[in-house]
Amino acid sequence: MIFSSLRFSQLRKQILTVLSQLSPETTMCPGLLARKLGTTLRTLLPVLKEMATRGEILLTQKGKPSTLSNLNGPFRVCLPTDSQKKPPSKNHSTENYPFID
Repeated sequence: MIFSSLRFSQLRKQILTVLSQLSPETTMCPGLLARKLGTTLRTLLPVLKEMATRGEILLTQKGKPSTLSNLNGPFRVCLPTDSQKKPPSKNHSTENYPFID
């Protein structure tokens, strides 16, 4: 699905707002996140993947950070802690993000 930059920006801000209201290190089911934003998980997945690539959010499975390439089954979303944040690269390459394929 292709998003306009405005739609992506709006969803990104809404996702960050919802996740910032959680207690530190608390994760959220992406389906619940989609429902809170009035959309579907299918619509939200490309945005979550892009945000994870940028290091803005963290995808976890079984309580541990996970890569997009090895997500298999249920996963959760959260804001990264200070120690988990990755510095953004100038070209947004995924090579600086070990949790991204």
